[in-house]
Amino acid sequence: MVLRLVGRFLHGSIGKSEAQQWYDHGVGLQRRGQLDEAVQAYTEAIRFDPGLVQAYNNRGAANINLGKPELAIPDLDEAIKLRPNLAVAHSTRGMAHTSLGQLDRAVRDLNEAIRLNPKFADAYSGRGIAHKAAGRHQAGIDDFTQAIRVDPRFAVAYNNRADTYMEMGQVDQAILDLEQAIKLDSSLAVAYANRAFALTIQQKHQEAQRDIDIAVQLGVDRKLLEEKVRELKARNS
Repeated sequence: MVLRLVGRFLHGSIGKSEAQQWYDHGVGLQRRGQLDEAVQAYTEAIRFDPGLVQAYNNRGAANINLGKPELAIPDLDEAIKLRPNLAVAHSTRGMAHTSLGQLDRAVRDLNEAIRLNPKFADAYSGRGIAHKAAGRHQAGIDDFTQAIRVDPRFAVAYNNRADTYMEMGQVDQAILDLEQAIKLDSSLAVAYANRAFALTIQQKHQEAQRDIDIAVQLGVDRKLLEEKVRELKARNS
């Protein structure tokens, strides 16, 4: 299960103020995945302009992707306080709550994001993740499906729906989604890993090994993948 890089961070325009310059620098760093540096840049932007709502949202998004959702919540609270109708801030805070296991709060935030922007694919996918984490698998499937309707090229939503199908025992359907995810984004390492797991369940071990090798090339830890595969083989032997 993955989030699209809480990537609906807000872009800025080139400005002359120091706050805007730091903000634009942070956006560039965040695009390149330099998240610690992006956090520092947004902090400088906020120091120069404490009302710069985009910087709070983006710093929160960066901290979620750094595995620090507890640091994201205050920033997103502030972004929403400054601009209550900012759908992306509600969505991002919902993702932070999901990461912290606060699933009811997550769903409330994501509901609000969708109310504010019914075409917000990331919010549907984020709510799907929260539903899945709460054991509401069909609700998760429905949200991932809606995310795909809104954005048919949303590879991560296909991966997340596949992950949910696998938990429901619908492995064939999961593989179809994973094939589509990989078709849309051939660099999506988690989709190869998940397809390897699905193929292992189907006892297609050579095909699974090929996906493991690709996932490793894309940065996934081989030891973790092979431990999971051994676990699945033992469970299905």
